[in-house]
Amino acid sequence: MDETAVRSRVRILPAAVFLAVFFLLVFLVTAGVSAQTEGSSPSRGLWVSSFSEKNPLNSPKEMQEFLSFAKQRGFSILFIQVYRGDKAWFDSKIADASPFRENKARFGGDPLQVLIEQAHQQGIQVHAWVNALTLSQNEEAPVLKKFGRDILTKDQYGRDGLRKKSDGELDKYYERENQLFLEPGDLRVREHLKGIVSELVGKYPQLDGIHFDYIRYPASPPFIPGSRFNSVGLSYGYGEHNASRFTEKTGIRLAGGALKPEESLLWDQWKRDQVTDLVRELSSEVGNRHPGIEVSCAVIAAFDRAYGSACQDWGLWVEKGIVDFVVLMNYSLDPRLILLACRSAIGVTGDPSKVAIGLGAYMMTEKPSLLEEQLKQAGALQPRLVVLFDYGAVSKPLLAKLFEPSSDGE
Repeated sequence: MDETAVRSRVRILPAAVFLAVFFLLVFLVTAGVSAQTEGSSPSRGLWVSSFSEKNPLNSPKEMQEFLSFAKQRGFSILFIQVYRGDKAWFDSKIADASPFRENKARFGGDPLQVLIEQAHQQGIQVHAWVNALTLSQNEEAPVLKKFGRDILTKDQYGRDGLRKKSDGELDKYYERENQLFLEPGDLRVREHLKGIVSELVGKYPQLDGIHFDYIRYPASPPFIPGSRFNSVGLSYGYGEHNASRFTEKTGIRLAGGALKPEESLLWDQWKRDQVTDLVRELSSEVGNRHPGIEVSCAVIAAFDRAYGSACQDWGLWVEKGIVDFVVLMNYSLDPRLILLACRSAIGVTGDPSKVAIGLGAYMMTEKPSLLEEQLKQAGALQPRLVVLFDYGAVSKPLLAKLFEPSSDGE
């Protein structure tokens, strides 16, 4: 064989190998995507609330029943509520840990640690669910005793989130959440919550995730798309420290909540930045202590409402990698609305693997066929996860039957 022919063969051979490898990879990826789309369902998660009639942290018997229920019915990720209203269901020195101490006495040990270990033995993940900014209606919360009530966020009329008789005419038109909310733009709040997270991750390094809820401003119907519309609805963020920081930075005074349109845009963006900064700082606190623990947030499903009314820019959190994923609180009896909100959320993030879909099972304890329909349409979108609210509802007879191993309703 002459030299020219040899050189030609040498050039052709690598090209042929490259093309063969390329088409093999295309085949494998396509086959994998096809298999995922046609044959698999997203993982299932379950919220477990501390105020439910069933709480696995209450007793060893309830824990065993719960883990058996979750394993048999295919719930692979559990969101266990461990902090709510500045009360702790874990070993905390900062929050009111009386719920933890009461449960520990019944267990003879740390219930959360037992749950993590036993769940892991069955291949189930445990994420600690933290209600970040709400104090519920707990006016005796340790954080209030430490800093006083000026650590609470206020509406444009200077009121906190609780409904009071003295509110008079105004409350005929506004439906408030009737909870006390901490002010995310108050730097003392951030230090308090970072302390809670540091305790939690430090004491329970085997946790698979930290799940933040109520990490937003109050959202009070009728929902308004920003402070420009303060005359026809409520908006929050007027806590003393937050307002003074905003004025110091911009020179804009917030007297009476009346702002020019361009000032309203600056004020609304400031509030979104305060919530985002809080999420970033808490996520960093988790990552600094234990990089392997995931961070997620429960979020308002309708992005325009989350962004404009609650100042919860969860699309940015996903885009910037501040959180690993978000869980849409997509609670409705209207399947069409559920579907549209899910599609919209995936469009906002551009990545279904960053979106989990939360469904309000508590609304359908007597309507199993409706929940089944919602599960099917949510699963067809191939999100990261489908999460049900909550264990107390899903364990009701009609819904529990949906998830029995013999059931073909997915």
